[in-house]
Amino acid sequence: MSEREKNLLSALVVLAVIIIALFGVTKYQEEMSELRQKRDQVASKKVIYESSTGLEKTLSQECKWILENEPEEMDYAVAMGVLERLMDTTSEACGLEVKSPKINAIENEGGIYRRIEGETTLKGTEEQVVKWMMTMHDPTGFRGVTSMRMIKSAGDEMVECEVVVEQKVVEKVEIE
Repeated sequence: MSEREKNLLSALVVLAVIIIALFGVTKYQEEMSELRQKRDQVASKKVIYESSTGLEKTLSQECKWILENEPEEMDYAVAMGVLERLMDTTSEACGLEVKSPKINAIENEGGIYRRIEGETTLKGTEEQVVKWMMTMHDPTGFRGVTSMRMIKSAGDEMVECEVVVEQKVVEKVEIE
């Protein structure tokens, strides 16, 4: 073999090694990229699973609370009257003047609970209104003050407060 053939063969071998190395590096980088993506996916799934475990515990505690505190079944019309009387007696006990009380039946949205909404305008001192709201807002009774708007006149100790109270009821179902 001549010197020229040896140089050509050496150049071809070096060129083949370089091409193989380039393909190898490219393939290696692609596989490493895929492994990084899989690692990131596994890490994000781990975070989701860990957070769902915490959520499961929270939901379990909330379901337990609901089962322990769920109100007795009651006829919807009777529950409306009970809420109206409660709003009246509580406002009298707190020394408030009541204007335009109104009980609204809310259409059944499905599910276990039905809602009753009581709207009223109260007039009294700020302390009396707060005392009334603290009495009316009762999570264990499935009742809450869902909206309020206080209006205070300048130079007047009395406030006027528009309040919405919502009661959830387990409706009594008659089986025929």
